[in-house]
Amino acid sequence: MPSKIPARKSILIVAGETSGDLLGAAILQQWNKKGGKKLSFWGFGGGLMKNAGVEILRDIRELSVIGFWEALANYKRLSSYLDELVDEAAKRNIAGAVLIDYPGFNLKLAKKLKALKIPVYQVVSPQLWAWHFSRIHTIRKYVDRVLCLYKFELKMYQDHGIEAEFIGHPVVQKIADFQKSHAGEIARLSRPKRKYRKVALLPGSRKSEISRHLPFLIEVAARFHQLHPDTLFEIPSASDHTSVLIGQYRLPAFISVREEAPYMTLATSDSAIVCSGTATLECALFNLPFLLIYKTSWATWFLGKKLIRIPYIGLVNILRNSFVTKEFIQSDMEESAVFTELENITFDKDYIAKMQNEFAKVKAEVYSKNPALLAAAFFSGVFKN
Repeated sequence: MPSKIPARKSILIVAGETSGDLLGAAILQQWNKKGGKKLSFWGFGGGLMKNAGVEILRDIRELSVIGFWEALANYKRLSSYLDELVDEAAKRNIAGAVLIDYPGFNLKLAKKLKALKIPVYQVVSPQLWAWHFSRIHTIRKYVDRVLCLYKFELKMYQDHGIEAEFIGHPVVQKIADFQKSHAGEIARLSRPKRKYRKVALLPGSRKSEISRHLPFLIEVAARFHQLHPDTLFEIPSASDHTSVLIGQYRLPAFISVREEAPYMTLATSDSAIVCSGTATLECALFNLPFLLIYKTSWATWFLGKKLIRIPYIGLVNILRNSFVTKEFIQSDMEESAVFTELENITFDKDYIAKMQNEFAKVKAEVYSKNPALLAAAFFSGVFKN
């Protein structure tokens, strides 16, 4: 545990995406229980962090960009936001900064904050093991400690003389809570009580992801349903915004959208087609066989191929360092190939069992009882009066 820092006026906290807003709010709720409410919090985040007591200067909706070229196009605007935060931090004489994920922005911010001698803590390690490993030198210079979601990341930081803590992935606790609170409904909606097969379709949540993935998923589902008419498809929607985007497409009768308790789709499906992202890890933790698809702009993909250090993009494959699940990316996202793999993960029992055996190992890599509690305990110790 690092030495305790005398509390001054406030703590800067920055989250640039929905997942960071969720984790930030959970940490603050636990932090307040440990006496953190003696401090005030301000920064960038979303509605959940606002409800947890953070003074939000800019909402995550102003910060969200995806892809290299998209980030470049928004560089000037985001740079002005960064300068805005640094100026405010200097005025407020803050005790420290808690930066959650969002590394492209937060590591630049860390450098500027350290110039003001402000302690900086990064929650969620950048994916250095996948791409842009050179960032580790920036972290060593400007970040006091990294709170990691994956166990293997600890050694990476220790090998480079960087302080790090493992807190586990927050989605583990979230899924465990859901399974416990909805056990009866899950049992009722799962096979064999449910006679038909169900395939989960997860096209992503951003407009660009939905536009590139959903029409393709509709085509695959139509072909699959024609050959296997006892199969229905369900799209989980975690927000009103996502529902509106999905609603712009005409869905056939055999594809439905679940807006309430979207995890119920993963808990009760037989297989899934998933856009790359945290949803792939969620499927593994639900023990749900899946295949991964992803398509982005060709400019972004071309640059990404130059920078990515490993042969896969899915979290499950990264954590196991092998192709546990098949990935269909860019030109490989072809209907016949995806259709064939969907049959494998829906009907081939031996194939499914082998995949699920790897899922159990993935859970061990990310498991902790309560990541938000561990993070809050760390911060309450650092900033204790």
